[in-house]
Amino acid sequence: MSAKRAVFTDKAPAPLPVFSQAIVHNGIVYCSGQVGTDPATRELVEGTVKDRTAQIFRNITAVLEAAGSSLEKLLKVRTCVAVKTLPRNTDVEIECSAYI
Repeated sequence: MSAKRAVFTDKAPAPLPVFSQAIVHNGIVYCSGQVGTDPATRELVEGTVKDRTAQIFRNITAVLEAAGSSLEKLLKVRTCVAVKTLPRNTDVEIECSAYI
């Protein structure tokens, strides 16, 4: 059994101190949920849900690449669309798993 490894990259928004952007274990990358935050400004991208979703995929791509994976290796993607609220009062959050 392999040890788990936390993944961090400056190319995606920094998580809260108790979290990581992803965990790698047994050849699988488990990405934490991402919202449409610009890593440079740490602010939600303004505009439409489409704009924030595009930013989420830029963030996920950066995290997967830091872990040694890519969007092409996704195994599972989960999307939450706000009915009431999501973290940072955004309207969409996406998390995923991929293989290395």
